[in-house]
Amino acid sequence: MWRVPFSLMVGPVVLALAGIGIGLVFQAPAHADVWVTAIATAALTYFAWTEALRNREQDEAREAGMRHRLESVARLARRSCDATIAADGYYAMGREWAKAVRFGPLQEQFLEVRTLAAQLGGGRADAATRAFEAFLSAADRVNLLADARAAMSLADSAARRHEALGYLRDAADALHEIAPRLGDEHPLPAGEIPTVG
Repeated sequence: MWRVPFSLMVGPVVLALAGIGIGLVFQAPAHADVWVTAIATAALTYFAWTEALRNREQDEAREAGMRHRLESVARLARRSCDATIAADGYYAMGREWAKAVRFGPLQEQFLEVRTLAAQLGGGRADAATRAFEAFLSAADRVNLLADARAAMSLADSAARRHEALGYLRDAADALHEIAPRLGDEHPLPAGEIPTVG
């Protein structure tokens, strides 16, 4: 929507109020103090209104920027989850897959998603919290799998791997609420990895 710039609105109004005030003072000098007070009150009211309007526009622009940033970071995090789940098929052993997973950048993305969504509030904040908690659950299991000191049977390793993948799927699904897949994005095969949450 087109709006008159703030500086262009203020100048004419100031000149108009000043002109009215001077004209009234010369026409009715006996009531000059009343007219000056009325004009000053009107001017202050107008300036307060324009300042409130400008602050609202700045807040709307800032919120729109945060929304775009949130959607971008959430989309990157969701795609990283998808890629990590898809990469599981290349490793025969859970420990090999866990060692190949790089959660550092993904952790930063999830943290930023949660921070931005909390500032914006609403359903996005709930989805971001679910995604963050699911990611942490997945990371705990991946770290346990990657720990060479942890004695683990093949059955336990497979179970932890399956849980980690399920939590990653939960995280990706929650992020999908914030940043839905675009038309050219290929979703993961439905039902291949059951969700945990």
